[in-house]
Amino acid sequence: MLDPTLHPTISPLIQASLSPVFLLTAIAATLAVVDTRQNRIVDRIRLLEAHVLAQAGTDDFAMEELEFYLTRTRRIGHAAMTCALAALCVAASVVTLFIDAQTDVQMAPLIEVIFSSAIILYAISLLVYLRDVFAVNRGMRFIGGRLLRATSETSDPPEGR
Repeated sequence: MLDPTLHPTISPLIQASLSPVFLLTAIAATLAVVDTRQNRIVDRIRLLEAHVLAQAGTDDFAMEELEFYLTRTRRIGHAAMTCALAALCVAASVVTLFIDAQTDVQMAPLIEVIFSSAIILYAISLLVYLRDVFAVNRGMRFIGGRLLRATSETSDPPEGR
């Protein structure tokens, strides 16, 4: 049972800590998406590495694609890192909120800075993720166009042209 003298301070404190927890849930969902994307990129890199090794590094197309995926790995890694840092800031703001309520130390300015940092880091992670989405769209058009050109150059032209 809660001590009656603590109840008036704990209840609003728990209510105040719920908003950051919802943000933490969104960040965790985003981190799961980014992690899945990273795993798919790594799987593709492994396939390309095996192909490049089998071709002794002579397949320029595969080498370019491998470079493209390695760049994406770094980008997605940055998105995951900023997402995780945002989650840590949210957790730190909740802990600081509880410390503020239980001590005489005024932590409100620090809570504002930490929580604002969490929002900024989360926004950065979304922007980096969006940059990867745009790069994939641009890269697929480039790879698809290059593949179409390569196959049309190797096919025989029809008679009479």
